[in-house]
Amino acid sequence: MDDDLQPRSAADDRRVVYHEVSHVAVGRQSSPLGGCTCEPGPGYSGLVWGPSSQRRANFCDNEVPDLCSQISVLMPGPGESRADVAEIYLHAFERCTELVAGTEGERLFLPGEPWFATNDEWQAIAYASLICSSQASAAAFIDACRVEARELLIASSFIVHALAAELQTARTMDGAAIDSCIARAVVMKASNDERQRRADWREIETSAARFSPCEIESASSPLKANE
Repeated sequence: MDDDLQPRSAADDRRVVYHEVSHVAVGRQSSPLGGCTCEPGPGYSGLVWGPSSQRRANFCDNEVPDLCSQISVLMPGPGESRADVAEIYLHAFERCTELVAGTEGERLFLPGEPWFATNDEWQAIAYASLICSSQASAAAFIDACRVEARELLIASSFIVHALAAELQTARTMDGAAIDSCIARAVVMKASNDERQRRADWREIETSAARFSPCEIESASSPLKANE
């Protein structure tokens, strides 16, 4: 998120937390992470970074757009095979999905409209423009990434909430802390799901026990033709 050096309210702090952990929840599904923070600094409100970088998601400079501009001259032209750059297409999709996940997480888990994440959008446009042939197709590509990010966040909402609770307290988490939090959330969900399954089965057994044998036989027997 963008620069935020001013004191912020508890609601704004919660918004930053959910924005960053939404990046994390989606980004971790495609690659390891170095860490994340909800503490503000020059040029950012919070950060997510990779294992070999201290500022994977520092959106205050031109690094990503400039890199995409340099790579674009190597991309195939109209009619040329794209087989040799398939990994670039996959990387662009994964990064765009991760970039827009912060805003989609705000939209899913918090009241009100999301803050406009200028640098997230700027980088997403750079990645989309790298693999798309027009502004219209780039916009459609980013919209598709928004849908994908939203679906991933819905499916992993229990992970998002667990990460948010931990980041709210810890303020900064390294890659090991992120992985540990995710692993605990997965185990807890599996345990809760199993308890719910057993509770549902007990309810079925209790309901079945209320029927007398005659009632069960009557309910399961076909009506006689002359009745």
